[in-house]
Amino acid sequence: MSTPYRHIPAASRVFRELRRRYLVNKYRGHNVECVACGQRFDRWHHDPETGGCPNCGAQTRHRLLVMLLRDMLSRTTRDLKALMFAPDSGTLGWLRRQPKLEVLAADIAAPNVDVKLDITNIALPSKSFDLVLCCHVLEHVPNDGAALREIFRVLKRGGRALLQVPYVGEIPETEESPFLHTPAQRAAAFGQFDHVRRYGRDFSQRILDAGFELETHDLARPLSPEERVMLGLWEDLIFDCRRPVD
Repeated sequence: MSTPYRHIPAASRVFRELRRRYLVNKYRGHNVECVACGQRFDRWHHDPETGGCPNCGAQTRHRLLVMLLRDMLSRTTRDLKALMFAPDSGTLGWLRRQPKLEVLAADIAAPNVDVKLDITNIALPSKSFDLVLCCHVLEHVPNDGAALREIFRVLKRGGRALLQVPYVGEIPETEESPFLHTPAQRAAAFGQFDHVRRYGRDFSQRILDAGFELETHDLARPLSPEERVMLGLWEDLIFDCRRPVD
C-alpha cells in the first residue's frame, strides 16, 4: 500500500526554491522573456517554444492573462479587489506585486491559498469583488453553470471575470457526458484524466446565460512570429465576462 502524499509547508518551500534555482541556471540566456516575472532565458522549460518559465513557472495561458491584466490595470486609477481560483505561482506572484490590487487566492483543496472555497458555492458575500480570475478550472467542475452563477454573484456591478478553458473553436457544442467516470475514459474523451468536458463554441452562450456581458481577447493573434516566440505564446482566447452595471 502506497503512502499518501503529505504537504509539509517548510519542506515544500525548500524543494520549490532549490528546483527554481536549478532551472534558472539550466535555462540561462536571453532568447525568451516571461511577462509574469520579467526574467529572460535561453528557452522555456519542457517545450522550447511555449513551455513554462524556469523562474516563476508561468505557462502560456498565464502569460496571456498577465498581459491582459497589465493592460487593464494601466487603465484604472482605483484600487481593485480580486478573487483568484486555483492560482499558479507565476500569475499570483505578479498579482501580489501590483499596488492597485488586493488578491484573495482560493482553491477547494490545494495548500498555500488564502481560503478554501468551492467555486459552485462560494462562501463569500455577494458583490464583493471587482475581479475574478479563473484559469483552467471550469473544465474540472461537474456543474459549471453553478460556478458561473456564483462568480456572477460575488462580482460587483461592472466587475469582470476573466475565464480561460481548454477551448476548441472547431466544435459547435461542448462535449461532455455523465457516463464517463474513470480517469482513462475522461482522458480519452476530453484530453486529461480529471477533465469532465471539452468546451466548444457554445461556451459563450453558457456565459451569457449566467447573466454576463461578454468580450473575448486573443492577444497572440496580432503579434509577429518573432514576438510570439520571444514571449512563448500561442493563439488562445480569454473570455472577459462583465457583470452589467444595471
